[in-house]
Amino acid sequence: FPVTIRMWVDNNTDNSWEVVENNPVFFANNSMDDSLELSAGKNFGKKVVISKNGLLSAEADNDQVVIYEKTGTTSWSTSRVIVKESGVSDPDNSFGSQMALSSDGIWLAISAPSASNVKTVNDVFDIDVSSSGTPSGLVNQGYVNLYRRSTYTGVFRLLGSFVSVSPMDNEFFGESLCIENVGGNYILLVGSPRFDNNKGKVEKILISSSSSWSRVFGSSPLLGANYEDMFGASVSIAEKTNRYAISAPGMNNQTGAVYVYNNDQVEYTLTGYSQRSMFGKSV
Repeated sequence: FPVTIRMWVDNNTDNSWEVVENNPVFFANNSMDDSLELSAGKNFGKKVVISKNGLLSAEADNDQVVIYEKTGTTSWSTSRVIVKESGVSDPDNSFGSQMALSSDGIWLAISAPSASNVKTVNDVFDIDVSSSGTPSGLVNQGYVNLYRRSTYTGVFRLLGSFVSVSPMDNEFFGESLCIENVGGNYILLVGSPRFDNNKGKVEKILISSSSSWSRVFGSSPLLGANYEDMFGASVSIAEKTNRYAISAPGMNNQTGAVYVYNNDQVEYTLTGYSQRSMFGKSV
Protein backbone atom coordinates (compact mmCIF):
# COMPACT_ATOMS: atom_id res chain seq x y z
CA PHE A 1 0.00 0.00 0.00
CA PRO A 2 1.21 3.57 -0.58
CA VAL A 3 3.05 5.27 2.26
CA THR A 4 2.83 9.02 2.65
CA ILE A 5 4.61 11.75 4.58
CA ARG A 6 2.51 14.49 6.12
CA MET A 7 4.05 17.86 6.89
CA TRP A 8 2.44 20.69 8.85
CA VAL A 9 3.38 24.27 7.97
CA ASP A 10 2.57 27.74 9.25
CA ASN A 11 2.26 29.46 5.90
CA ASN A 12 1.46 32.97 7.06
CA THR A 13 3.19 32.99 10.48
CA ASP A 14 -0.11 33.45 12.33
CA ASN A 15 0.48 30.37 14.50
CA SER A 16 -2.19 28.53 12.54
CA TRP A 17 -0.87 25.26 11.14
CA GLU A 18 -2.19 23.34 8.17
CA VAL A 19 -1.19 19.96 6.81
CA VAL A 20 0.41 19.62 3.41
CA GLU A 21 -0.75 16.16 2.35
CA ASN A 22 -1.50 14.19 -0.77
CA ASN A 23 1.22 16.14 -2.54
CA PRO A 24 2.64 13.61 -5.03
CA VAL A 25 6.20 14.33 -3.93
CA PHE A 26 5.42 12.71 -0.57
CA PHE A 27 4.02 9.45 -1.95
CA ALA A 28 6.20 6.36 -1.58
CA ASN A 29 4.91 5.12 -4.93
CA ASN A 30 5.64 8.48 -6.54
CA SER A 31 4.86 8.18 -10.25
CA MET A 32 6.13 11.67 -11.01
CA ASP A 33 9.77 10.66 -10.73
CA ASP A 34 10.48 7.01 -11.44
CA SER A 35 14.20 7.55 -10.83
CA LEU A 36 13.49 7.67 -7.08
CA GLU A 37 12.51 4.00 -7.14
CA LEU A 38 10.08 4.52 -4.28
CA SER A 39 7.73 1.60 -3.83
CA ALA A 40 5.65 -0.27 -1.30
CA GLY A 41 7.61 -2.27 1.26
CA LYS A 42 10.59 0.07 1.43
CA ASN A 43 9.46 1.88 4.59
CA PHE A 44 9.60 5.33 3.07
CA GLY A 45 9.57 7.89 5.87
CA LYS A 46 11.17 5.65 8.49
CA LYS A 47 13.19 8.74 9.45
CA VAL A 48 12.47 12.40 8.61
CA VAL A 49 14.50 15.51 9.40
CA ILE A 50 13.94 19.13 8.42
CA SER A 51 16.14 22.22 8.62
CA LYS A 52 15.31 24.99 11.07
CA ASN A 53 14.41 27.41 8.26
CA GLY A 54 11.97 24.84 6.87
CA LEU A 55 13.49 24.88 3.39
CA LEU A 56 15.13 21.45 3.34
CA SER A 57 13.83 18.04 4.33
CA ALA A 58 15.33 14.55 4.16
CA GLU A 59 13.26 11.35 4.13
CA ALA A 60 14.71 7.85 4.27
CA ASP A 61 13.60 4.42 3.13
CA ASN A 62 15.46 1.10 3.19
CA ASP A 63 17.77 1.93 0.28
CA GLN A 64 18.16 5.67 0.04
CA VAL A 65 17.65 9.14 1.48
CA VAL A 66 15.67 11.63 -0.59
CA ILE A 67 16.40 15.34 -0.13
CA TYR A 68 13.51 17.71 -0.80
CA GLU A 69 13.78 21.47 -1.22
CA LYS A 70 10.88 23.85 -0.72
CA THR A 71 10.07 25.64 -3.98
CA GLY A 72 6.79 27.35 -3.12
CA THR A 73 4.27 27.94 -0.37
CA THR A 74 3.22 24.29 -0.30
CA SER A 75 5.36 22.74 -3.03
CA TRP A 76 8.56 20.73 -2.74
CA SER A 77 10.92 19.27 -5.33
CA THR A 78 13.51 16.50 -5.21
CA SER A 79 17.00 18.01 -5.10
CA ARG A 80 19.11 14.94 -4.35
CA VAL A 81 18.86 11.18 -3.87
CA ILE A 82 21.55 9.57 -1.71
CA VAL A 83 21.78 5.81 -2.23
CA LYS A 84 23.44 3.56 0.34
CA GLU A 85 26.75 1.97 -0.59
CA SER A 86 26.38 -1.29 -2.48
CA GLY A 87 29.46 -2.91 -0.97
CA VAL A 88 28.37 -2.78 2.68
CA SER A 89 26.61 -5.63 4.47
CA ASP A 90 23.45 -4.12 5.98
CA PRO A 91 20.82 -6.90 6.03
CA ASP A 92 18.58 -4.95 8.43
CA ASN A 93 18.41 -2.01 5.98
CA SER A 94 19.55 0.37 8.71
CA PHE A 95 20.94 2.98 6.31
CA GLY A 96 19.02 6.18 6.99
CA SER A 97 17.40 4.88 10.18
CA GLN A 98 19.16 7.77 11.89
CA MET A 99 19.88 11.15 10.31
CA ALA A 100 20.81 14.61 11.52
CA LEU A 101 20.50 17.87 9.57
CA SER A 102 22.06 21.06 10.88
CA SER A 103 19.66 23.95 11.55
CA ASP A 104 20.98 25.88 8.55
CA GLY A 105 20.68 22.86 6.26
CA ILE A 106 24.40 22.79 5.37
CA TRP A 107 25.49 19.53 7.02
CA LEU A 108 23.78 16.15 6.90
CA ALA A 109 24.81 12.98 8.73
CA ILE A 110 23.37 9.57 7.84
CA SER A 111 24.13 6.38 9.72
CA ALA A 112 23.77 2.65 9.13
CA PRO A 113 23.94 1.36 12.73
CA SER A 114 23.61 -2.35 11.94
CA ALA A 115 26.14 -2.42 9.08
CA SER A 116 28.50 -5.37 9.51
CA ASN A 117 31.96 -6.41 8.33
CA VAL A 118 32.72 -2.84 7.24
CA LYS A 119 35.91 -2.52 5.22
CA THR A 120 38.52 -0.02 6.42
CA VAL A 121 41.59 1.50 4.84
CA ASN A 122 44.71 2.29 6.93
CA ASP A 123 42.83 2.63 10.22
CA VAL A 124 39.34 2.81 11.70
CA PHE A 125 38.89 6.50 10.97
CA ASP A 126 37.64 5.99 7.43
CA ILE A 127 35.73 3.30 5.61
CA ASP A 128 36.11 2.06 2.09
CA VAL A 129 33.28 0.12 0.49
CA SER A 130 35.46 -0.96 -2.41
CA SER A 131 37.16 -4.36 -2.59
CA SER A 132 40.53 -2.86 -1.56
CA GLY A 133 39.56 -2.43 2.08
CA THR A 134 40.12 -4.80 4.98
CA PRO A 135 36.87 -6.35 6.33
CA SER A 136 36.43 -5.83 10.05
CA GLY A 137 34.75 -9.16 10.71
CA LEU A 138 32.42 -7.41 13.16
CA VAL A 139 28.64 -7.76 13.38
CA ASN A 140 26.35 -4.74 13.78
CA GLN A 141 29.26 -2.31 14.13
CA GLY A 142 27.74 0.58 12.14
CA TYR A 143 29.14 3.56 10.27
CA VAL A 144 28.28 7.23 9.60
CA ASN A 145 28.38 9.23 6.37
CA LEU A 146 28.88 13.00 6.52
CA TYR A 147 27.64 15.26 3.70
CA ARG A 148 28.03 18.99 3.04
CA ARG A 149 25.61 21.02 0.93
CA SER A 150 27.22 23.19 -1.74
CA THR A 151 26.38 26.87 -1.42
CA TYR A 152 26.56 27.14 -5.23
CA THR A 153 24.70 24.09 -6.51
CA GLY A 154 22.71 23.08 -3.43
CA VAL A 155 23.87 19.47 -3.89
CA PHE A 156 24.99 17.39 -0.90
CA ARG A 157 28.44 15.88 -1.42
CA LEU A 158 29.96 13.10 0.68
CA LEU A 159 32.75 14.57 2.81
CA GLY A 160 33.72 11.39 4.60
CA SER A 161 32.63 8.11 6.12
CA PHE A 162 33.80 6.77 9.44
CA VAL A 163 33.34 3.98 11.92
CA SER A 164 33.77 3.96 15.68
CA VAL A 165 37.18 4.77 17.11
CA SER A 166 37.01 1.43 18.92
CA PRO A 167 34.59 -0.74 16.90
CA MET A 168 33.17 -3.90 18.39
CA ASP A 169 30.41 -6.43 17.77
CA ASN A 170 26.86 -5.17 18.36
CA GLU A 171 27.95 -1.58 18.91
CA PHE A 172 25.37 -0.08 16.51
CA PHE A 173 27.51 3.01 15.96
CA GLY A 174 25.34 5.96 14.95
CA GLU A 175 22.14 4.88 16.66
CA SER A 176 21.73 8.52 17.69
CA LEU A 177 22.97 11.60 15.84
CA CYS A 178 22.93 15.38 16.19
CA ILE A 179 24.83 18.01 14.20
CA GLU A 180 24.78 21.74 14.86
CA ASN A 181 26.55 25.05 14.29
CA VAL A 182 28.33 26.02 17.51
CA GLY A 183 29.69 29.34 16.26
CA GLY A 184 31.83 29.09 13.11
CA ASN A 185 32.49 25.37 13.51
CA TYR A 186 30.05 22.47 13.66
CA ILE A 187 29.76 19.62 16.12
CA LEU A 188 28.48 16.13 15.33
CA LEU A 189 27.57 13.85 18.23
CA VAL A 190 27.41 10.13 17.45
CA GLY A 191 25.81 7.87 20.04
CA SER A 192 26.22 4.11 20.48
CA PRO A 193 23.94 3.25 23.42
CA ARG A 194 24.43 -0.51 22.95
CA PHE A 195 28.23 -0.32 23.09
CA ASP A 196 29.87 -2.73 25.57
CA ASN A 197 26.76 -4.53 26.86
CA ASN A 198 24.59 -1.40 26.74
CA LYS A 199 27.02 0.72 28.74
CA GLY A 200 26.99 3.14 25.82
CA LYS A 201 29.29 5.80 24.45
CA VAL A 202 29.27 9.08 22.52
CA GLU A 203 31.86 10.36 20.08
CA LYS A 204 32.18 14.08 19.37
CA ILE A 205 33.27 15.14 15.88
CA LEU A 206 34.51 18.69 15.26
CA ILE A 207 33.94 19.99 11.73
CA SER A 208 35.94 23.12 10.93
CA SER A 209 34.96 25.96 8.62
CA SER A 210 37.33 24.43 6.05
CA SER A 211 35.27 21.21 6.12
CA SER A 212 37.99 19.12 7.77
CA TRP A 213 36.89 16.94 10.68
CA SER A 214 38.50 15.38 13.72
CA ARG A 215 37.51 13.42 16.83
CA VAL A 216 37.48 15.79 19.81
CA PHE A 217 38.20 13.09 22.38
CA GLY A 218 40.54 11.07 20.18
CA SER A 219 40.55 7.43 21.21
CA SER A 220 38.77 8.19 24.52
CA PRO A 221 35.09 8.96 23.81
CA LEU A 222 32.52 9.70 26.49
CA LEU A 223 31.42 6.45 28.11
CA GLY A 224 28.48 5.33 30.20
CA ALA A 225 29.21 4.62 33.85
CA ASN A 226 27.53 1.22 34.14
CA TYR A 227 26.33 -1.67 32.04
CA GLU A 228 22.74 -1.20 30.82
CA ASP A 229 22.92 2.62 31.23
CA MET A 230 22.44 3.03 27.45
CA PHE A 231 24.45 6.23 27.56
CA GLY A 232 24.04 8.05 24.25
CA ALA A 233 20.53 6.78 23.49
CA SER A 234 19.65 10.36 22.56
CA VAL A 235 21.85 13.41 21.96
CA SER A 236 21.10 17.09 21.41
CA ILE A 237 23.18 20.24 20.81
CA ALA A 238 22.23 23.84 21.64
CA GLU A 239 22.82 25.97 18.54
CA LYS A 240 25.83 28.35 18.69
CA THR A 241 26.77 27.36 22.23
CA ASN A 242 29.14 24.90 23.90
CA ARG A 243 26.26 23.01 25.52
CA TYR A 244 24.95 19.60 24.59
CA ALA A 245 22.86 16.93 26.27
CA ILE A 246 23.32 13.16 26.39
CA SER A 247 20.78 10.76 27.85
CA ALA A 248 21.21 7.45 29.65
CA PRO A 249 17.65 6.11 29.99
CA GLY A 250 18.77 2.75 31.36
CA MET A 251 20.63 4.16 34.36
CA ASN A 252 19.61 2.92 37.82
CA ASN A 253 17.23 0.18 36.69
CA GLN A 254 15.85 2.34 33.90
CA THR A 255 15.17 5.37 36.10
CA GLY A 256 17.16 7.29 33.52
CA ALA A 257 19.27 10.41 33.44
CA VAL A 258 20.21 13.30 31.15
CA TYR A 259 23.68 14.85 31.36
CA VAL A 260 24.08 18.46 30.22
CA TYR A 261 27.62 19.33 29.17
CA ASN A 262 29.22 22.76 28.90
CA ASN A 263 32.67 22.93 27.31
CA ASP A 264 32.82 19.12 27.50
CA GLN A 265 32.29 19.05 31.26
CA VAL A 266 29.10 17.88 32.98
CA GLU A 267 27.30 21.05 34.09
CA TYR A 268 24.33 19.36 35.70
CA THR A 269 22.42 16.07 35.69
CA LEU A 270 18.68 15.49 35.48
CA THR A 271 17.29 12.18 36.74
CA GLY A 272 14.00 10.36 36.46
CA TYR A 273 11.50 9.97 39.28
CA SER A 274 10.94 6.23 39.29
CA GLN A 275 12.45 2.99 38.07
CA ARG A 276 11.57 1.80 34.56
CA SER A 277 10.43 5.28 33.59
CA MET A 278 13.27 5.43 30.99
CA PHE A 279 13.73 9.16 31.61
CA GLY A 280 15.76 10.68 28.78
CA LYS A 281 14.94 8.18 26.06
CA SER A 282 14.57 11.27 23.87
CA VAL A 283 16.16 14.71 24.34
